Formats: sequence, structure tokens, C-alpha cells
Amino acid sequence: MKKNFLRIMATASIVVALLFVIVLLIAVFGGITEEEFNNGLVQGLFVALGVVFVLLAAGTLTLLFLNEDAAKEIVLRADKDGATRTTVGVVKKITKETVALIDGVKCSKSAIVSNDYGVRLKITVKVQDVDVNEAEKYVRACLEDAFLGKLNFKFYSIEIKVVKLKSKYAVDVNAVKKTVDEQIALENEVNASEQTDDAPIDEDKPVDEIAATVAETPAEEPAADEEPEEIEPAHLTIDPTTLDSPVE
Repeated sequence: MKKNFLRIMATASIVVALLFVIVLLIAVFGGITEEEFNNGLVQGLFVALGVVFVLLAAGTLTLLFLNEDAAKEIVLRADKDGATRTTVGVVKKITKETVALIDGVKCSKSAIVSNDYGVRLKITVKVQDVDVNEAEKYVRACLEDAFLGKLNFKFYSIEIKVVKLKSKYAVDVNAVKKTVDEQIALENEVNASEQTDDAPIDEDKPVDEIAATVAETPAEEPAADEEPEEIEPAHLTIDPTTLDSPVE
């Protein structure tokens, strides 16, 4: 419905604006003289068109910024015998009274939003001396219990907006600095290790220096307790038939 009205009003506004533009262009090029504008009928017509244009523009802007999802009442139960409804005022009162029971949290605004997904409750709170995580859990749990117990109704979701916060949490600067310094030191050690492993081999080093380095490396000597292995003499076997054969 809103989209249809918006389209009609926008189209009418464009038509009126085009009429003004056309008349202005005709007058600029001499199609309409000043004497014709002094006619009372023409002046009344332009005044009426101006008023219509202002009304159409105001209506279009109102429809553009109007929140059609905002509900004035909600249906608690509906069956063949009828339906039970409640107003926004009742919901706001229950919301404010329930949030006031939570220390450090104050409700400043609440609204009901209805769309295709269901009915949502949107509240605006001020938090003092309580962390947001704790306040959010307390508020949502208490509101769900309050509406379920008093109205036997559960919202599709409860959206909480914090507009003012004074948390009890304080940053320990020294502990944070210590942790950061440890991370930096660890990163430096890792970088240094990677640079050492990736060090290039000096291919231009002379072969004589490499041979001298190898020669200076002491050979492994057997331990004092180890005895040298005995080498058994090889047994030579002679075939007697070969002794009598003449040498060719």
C-alpha cells in the first residue's frame, strides 16, 4: 500500500513540475507575454498548482521516511473465539519497569516493530558500571521472562541499543605492553633464525682454502680401549697336478 501511494504521489509531483518548466520555457522564448500573466485566472491557476506541488512533495517525503514496520499494537493470541491484543503503551511500561530492576541499566526508549519475520522489540538503554556483555544478557533474559509471565507472549527477537556506556572494565596497560613486547621479541627471534638458515653459500671461495680446511680437520682416531683387529693370514691352496705340467 505504501509503495502504491508513493508511486502515485511521485508521478503527480513530476507532472506538476513539468507544467511549471514548460510554462517557464514558453515565457522565456516570448510565447507568453507579461500581460497574459496579469490575468487573474492565470495567477489563480499557478497558485493552485503551486499549492498542489507543495502538498505532493510533503506527502512523498513523509512516505519515504515513514517507518511502516512500527506497530501500534500486537496480537497476543488469536483463535476461533477471537483475538487478544495489547498496545505499545503496555509493552513500554513492562519494558521500563523490568529494565529498572537491573543495576546499572536504564531504558530510555522502546518500540515494537512488526515485519514478515515476526514481532520484534527494540529498546535503547544506558549502561553504567556494567559491561555490555553482562548487561545484554541480563536485559534480554529478564525481558523474555517478564513478557512470557505477564502477557504469555514471546518476541521474535529483542534488539538492544546502547547509547551511553560507563563500563567497569579498565585496561591494564602494563600487562598489555608486556604481552606485546614478548610477541615482538619472539618475532625477532624467528626472523633471525630464518635469516641464518637462508644465508647464501660463498661460491667464490678458493679451492685451496677448502682443501686446507679439510686437511686441518683431524681424522678420527680409535679409542685407547679398542684393540686393533687381527688380520688372519690367507691360506694358499696349490693343486699338485699343476706342478708336473711343463711350462709352455
